[in-house]
Amino acid sequence: MKSCNFLLLLFLTIFGCGNRPDVIWSFKTGGPIYHSPAVGGNKVIVGSNDQNVYALDVQTGKVIWKTDLGERILMTPLVEENSIYVGSASGYFYHLDGKDGSVRWRFKTGAKLEFDPCADNEGIYFGSHDGNFYKITREGQKLWALETNNVLTSSCTFYKDMVITTAWDSNVYALRRNTGEVVWKNSTKQYNYGIGVVVGDSIFYGTHDAFYRFDATIGKTIFQKKAAYHSHVVALQNFIFTEENGLTKRSLDGQVLKNLRFTPSPEFVPVVVKDYIVTADSVDTLYGISAELEILWKFRAKNSFWSAGALQDGIYYIGNRDTYVYALRLPQ
Repeated sequence: MKSCNFLLLLFLTIFGCGNRPDVIWSFKTGGPIYHSPAVGGNKVIVGSNDQNVYALDVQTGKVIWKTDLGERILMTPLVEENSIYVGSASGYFYHLDGKDGSVRWRFKTGAKLEFDPCADNEGIYFGSHDGNFYKITREGQKLWALETNNVLTSSCTFYKDMVITTAWDSNVYALRRNTGEVVWKNSTKQYNYGIGVVVGDSIFYGTHDAFYRFDATIGKTIFQKKAAYHSHVVALQNFIFTEENGLTKRSLDGQVLKNLRFTPSPEFVPVVVKDYIVTADSVDTLYGISAELEILWKFRAKNSFWSAGALQDGIYYIGNRDTYVYALRLPQ
């Protein structure tokens, strides 16, 4: 393991370019990593295509425990104190003990769980390929489920007393958090993958060849703009950034202001880290990019990044399809 890690770090040192993060440690799992690690206390929790959920020491990357859930882990874990919640491709949503990884309970859905849960004080929300969007308690009891006409492959966000998500039936749904009642729904006329970004009383979505702004209160379309292919958006400094032809900066009224051109990863959801955006290209490179679309740093791995990472105490933890989890000290 040590010699393998040494060769990998040597590769990254030689082939990294420009200002780049320092690799604090790396850990090799048995399969590609498609979603983000989560950090809680002294542990980095990550799921892998090798069917395991790993708890790694946040400082060293050494395995504290691992749990085989019998299927690929395609969801970012939700970590709360000594509880870990995560779904698998088997369709089960699990509650693991954070101390030793043992399974406390599991909740069965009818198909693959692929995208990340969101949570509030009352429960945990997630969508399934069985066409349902669920709210369950932290004891594993179903509170309600919205049945749609197609699979759900995006995460969710909150606006006031509503939880908002999307489905492949082309609709964006806003639901009452306490009852699951549909407050409004609006069609993008496309399969939806992206997470809505709330700014004030508006919610922004990107879906394939269009960019949308909805009134988050009633779901009315404020505008629909033609766009280059993209699925995800992020907000920073009162601007919206899309993955169009790399990273494109738009005003809140949808006007294109600037573009930084590269071939983006269609799966990667850009995120704000510190005061800039982290995103990835379709090959092997992670970028830190300012609101002015200046490249602040690059980090190159041996395969593509499919999901953003987690930041704690200045260290950024991220997984890659090369099977590794990386702990990166980001440039100042």
